[in-house]
Amino acid sequence: MSVAAEVRALGSLVENASAERLVQMIAAIDRLPERGSVDRLIDIVRPRLRGLGLARPMQLERVLFTPLDPLIVPPGRWTLNSPYIPRTALRPLANAVKTGLGLRADHLAAGCADRTMDDIVAVTALGAELWPAAACALPTSPPRSWQESGLPERTYGPLASRCKAGWRHAVAIWPVLHAAADGPPTAAIREALVGPIAEGGEVFEVALRILLTNAARPATVIGAALDLTTNGGRTVEIAETLFDDVLATRLSVMSDLKVGPAENGGAEAIALAARSASTLLEDIEASSLLDRRGRQAKLQALRSGFDLHCRHSFAAVLRRGFLDKAASLDDGARDRTAMVSELECRARDLKRIELSGRKFASTAGHYYDESLRSAVMTIANGSRSRGTHRLQRHELLRLAEILLGPDAALDMLGPLRTRPMPV
Repeated sequence: MSVAAEVRALGSLVENASAERLVQMIAAIDRLPERGSVDRLIDIVRPRLRGLGLARPMQLERVLFTPLDPLIVPPGRWTLNSPYIPRTALRPLANAVKTGLGLRADHLAAGCADRTMDDIVAVTALGAELWPAAACALPTSPPRSWQESGLPERTYGPLASRCKAGWRHAVAIWPVLHAAADGPPTAAIREALVGPIAEGGEVFEVALRILLTNAARPATVIGAALDLTTNGGRTVEIAETLFDDVLATRLSVMSDLKVGPAENGGAEAIALAARSASTLLEDIEASSLLDRRGRQAKLQALRSGFDLHCRHSFAAVLRRGFLDKAASLDDGARDRTAMVSELECRARDLKRIELSGRKFASTAGHYYDESLRSAVMTIANGSRSRGTHRLQRHELLRLAEILLGPDAALDMLGPLRTRPMPV
């Protein structure tokens, strides 16, 4: 069997492996001194790896491209005029950098020993030395190893230029990437973009694309960049284009609201995605760029899409993650306390989804109010019976308080005091 055929066969095994088995496989691959074509196995399951929290060994190549990660895409998603970097180019580029660094590369690689990429302090310290050095070490002409990328020689120049731009400013950009979930803060954005804006053109575009990828408030990032711009021209044009990219592609977070397993982590993930979507819309609505190029219509379409996805997700969590679990609650089960506690967690997830969902449409409030009141009455009616599946009164009141608020819960359940309830 050829090497390619063996890799394909292994790829099928890796793709269908359980989470536990996948962790073992990746750990074995990471221990290989030279991975070569085996790297393709990791590409197959890369999206799954992000959700496993797997600590990857700290390696010079991995640290080298960490600040550029938002620009790295699978080769199938890359085109000649793409502003991104195909993953097949990484190893030849890394080898070219190491050749340019000479003995210094060995010194830097030694700093990776017995560490993982979760060690942010070590990654930051090594990156502060490696990234600026790499920008100077990468040759302007394609190295002999470039053919390993499978790309034409003419692609080397633009890709090398893109990498150099990111590495030159990576030390300032790196802290902002870690604050992406916080916006990131405007002061940090400005500090990261001062250098790229001074250079302008492609350098500014590279830096801004990196900062936008995971930013919770991308319009704020673009606004901060425009505040630093004094001469307009190409810089403003790039910012405008990337704002349209945010509307067209960055807001594909809507797909994260798809209805999935509405239990435990699934419900929590749906609630988090709904909150992220509402934050994103609030951020875009506050932007001064929204009034140009017909963007209001695009935003309204996105708002409607978010509203629909949020309602569907809410309904799935309500049914599978809450009502079905409440109906299966066994009063005599050993883990009954844990089951009730889990019901309370799902109720909080529902409340988080509801609070976000109300922001997507002015008519959403009635839908969520009726759904939650109906859910409370369903579990209340189920708890009145003397069967084996029931909630005690204080448990029912607690769930109602989470979903409806204390006053509404008492108004709804108060009359039940005169009816037979489990004690």
